[in-house]
Amino acid sequence: MHGTRAANNALHENDLLLVFGARLDDRVTGDPTRFAPESKIVHFEIDPAQLDRVRPCELAVLGDLAETIPVFHTSLQHAHLPDWSGWRAIACGPERAETDPRGLAQPTIRFLDELFSRLPKNSVIVADVGQHQMWAAQRYHSNAPRGFITSGGLGAMGFALPAALGIQLARPEATVLCVSGDGGIQMNIQELATIRRLGLPVKTVIIDNKYLGMVRQWQQLFYQRNYAETDLSDNPDFVEIAKAYRIQGQRISEEAVREYPVSRETGDTLDQFLRSPEPEVLVFDCHPEANVYPMVPAGAALSEMLFEEE
Repeated sequence: MHGTRAANNALHENDLLLVFGARLDDRVTGDPTRFAPESKIVHFEIDPAQLDRVRPCELAVLGDLAETIPVFHTSLQHAHLPDWSGWRAIACGPERAETDPRGLAQPTIRFLDELFSRLPKNSVIVADVGQHQMWAAQRYHSNAPRGFITSGGLGAMGFALPAALGIQLARPEATVLCVSGDGGIQMNIQELATIRRLGLPVKTVIIDNKYLGMVRQWQQLFYQRNYAETDLSDNPDFVEIAKAYRIQGQRISEEAVREYPVSRETGDTLDQFLRSPEPEVLVFDCHPEANVYPMVPAGAALSEMLFEEE
């Protein structure tokens, strides 16, 4: 639904699709009757109930991926594979880059890019639920297994902070970064007390747009801005709340990241936030109507992405 333009077009246009343990639900396929319409699907799956549930597959490979993938990989060593470089250059070329004519999300994207670029290699990103979850998934490129953790399709608002706490306990040597929104963080914000009590160096970023952002985006794009129960303009001051828990809190505005490269002062703030041996909270002020693009509307094909409000 919020996959990159190149990835969604590649899925739409390919002729062979290998699916490893994915459910192929409506968030993945869009309109299932028009999902990868020219493709033959090979579905690797341990649960036979997931096969042909949404989109029929031409070949089912039943079993644990830990067993079936090595066998599949070995068989490929003796196969002659065609040269896909021409198709790949078209499918993933620069003409398929995202566009955002209004650019309202650009400061948030630049902020996340700056933050993620400063993370050490052993980092774990834990995302909550909402627009920030999609931005983080789009912008963070993990270099290790389990480097990006989220509740996925469960949509569990409030997941990130207690999950980050547990991950930090399990991996005390890792930099654990919780990315949450101003709605999700208030579901379990009391866990800041646990983090402080245990002395865990969890880093918490709050993308604060004064809305339940993902629901507001749907209300804007599909319900003519009839906003209902999404306005959080009366949010508390999260920096002061952090301080009440005896945790250092800071704020970065959109203006601070509009220029590239960011100012030395902003860069120093990000570095200090990540390198501190103590828990830290960093609030980023996001534009209230910043939207996540691309977006595949419900019932559309992956090739029918939105890049702006129509």
